[in-house]
Amino acid sequence: MNPMPRQSGKRFSIVAATALACTAWFTFASETVAAPQSPSGPGAAMRSTMRNQHATSGPDVTPLSRCADLPPLDGPAGKARTVTEFGAVPDDERDDTAAIQRALDALRPGDWLVFPPGRYVHSTRLRVQVQGVKLWGRGAVLHASNPADMAVMLMADGASIYGFTLTAITEKRGNKPHEARVAIHPRSNDAPMLRGNEVRGNRIVADAARDPRAANSATTTGVFVYRARDFLVADNYVERSLADGIHITAGSAFGRVVRNTVRETGDDMIAMVSYLGRREESAAQIAADLPARLDRVVHDIVVEGNDLAGQYWGRGISLVGARGITVRGNRISDTTTAAAIYIAREANYRTAGVQDALIEGNEIRRVQTTEPRYVASSISHGLRKTGHPGILVYAQIGDDEARDPALFEQLRIRGVRIANNRIEDAANGGVRVSVRGGGWAANRGAKGERAVEPISEIAIVDNRIERVRGKPLAIEAADGAAQLACRGNTAGAGSADIAECDRPRGQASELGVHGADLACIRERRATPPAR
Repeated sequence: MNPMPRQSGKRFSIVAATALACTAWFTFASETVAAPQSPSGPGAAMRSTMRNQHATSGPDVTPLSRCADLPPLDGPAGKARTVTEFGAVPDDERDDTAAIQRALDALRPGDWLVFPPGRYVHSTRLRVQVQGVKLWGRGAVLHASNPADMAVMLMADGASIYGFTLTAITEKRGNKPHEARVAIHPRSNDAPMLRGNEVRGNRIVADAARDPRAANSATTTGVFVYRARDFLVADNYVERSLADGIHITAGSAFGRVVRNTVRETGDDMIAMVSYLGRREESAAQIAADLPARLDRVVHDIVVEGNDLAGQYWGRGISLVGARGITVRGNRISDTTTAAAIYIAREANYRTAGVQDALIEGNEIRRVQTTEPRYVASSISHGLRKTGHPGILVYAQIGDDEARDPALFEQLRIRGVRIANNRIEDAANGGVRVSVRGGGWAANRGAKGERAVEPISEIAIVDNRIERVRGKPLAIEAADGAAQLACRGNTAGAGSADIAECDRPRGQASELGVHGADLACIRERRATPPAR
């Protein structure tokens, strides 16, 4: 991972933006993904309880919706077997991999596998390959002793994991799915999507007290979601993964990421990323089979009620290629190098654009005004600040990409509503809309008619912006943005609205943005979005 260049003047570098968005995630259509790690060091006091008080505390907290209204996490409800029946022995510090895998392979669809309290050690990935199998680990510690092969792999429909403390020994960031701590991942990259998987109530933390090399909890991400739908990632505590805390990619859809606590990760705390191709592929190659590649765009995800703080690299929540996303009622603080919320299309990483994103009721504090409390010992580059604001909407489209109208349409940022958020104590402004690169203008027709803008239909409404340096609202898009609307935004005691954010003048603040199309969201509106 290369260091991020510092902001140049009032504008941040393209390299800084792209390096953060997709650094070492995974290679398109291959088994390569980056994962983070978690320790029990400075952040340990913060993880004693799950941060689910969003529903009841404070005048600025957005009440949780039905999407985050979950039933209690009780114990096994069906046929249950114990892992000790198959030879696993807690607390003996011997390798339990063979016994645990024997147990997993012996289960029938719908069975529960219970880990009695104690510490179990595994030295390679564990494969959950039977439909509907659920792992229950309240009081159990599952320790990964091999940083290159540590994942609990949920590889069948409905395979789920609840209530474990998951620890590891790892120092250097990797880039494979099996280097995540928990991975929802089908048996192959091209297998049908998984359905109905749950990762809930787990603690992904380091075990530095036993081994000083274990200051991180995962070699790549804490929780990795790859080609899954109807999934739930909830009530987990993820600390010090070496890559993202929670990473969603490869066309995953109709999922909920709710009520998680994420601390001190090595990259984005929650990320949704969609790649249309490898970096070395040309725009023509991507356009040639574009419909098939669009199957890999993440869509219809709710990210709600999460408590995120203190990563030493990356952003709080990232949408880098996605559609139909709701980011609602999250607390994001101490993002030390970049934006708290990042909505972007990035040419350097051949990502998709972003369409229909609802960013509402989030509480953002201390954006690039603090230094990280923890940095992994393997980080050799400088952790330079990017100059991002609290919320950044950013489009970068290359000349070759803009010349193909069908491809260009899938790379745009279109339909984003940023409403009722509170942004406080940010070093480089509150909300910014930014276009980089002039290649988008190449899509104008032979008769010279107006080019289609790479960013359009953006509403910035009723946000409270306090104690920020730089501009509370900024449009850095020249003619690259259209149908912008700013209404009711405040900066301290005054208005933060600006004339540049009124294109065309008098544009209504409602621009038809719905966000995720899940049943728990759909109940709140009269009609579902048309896509």
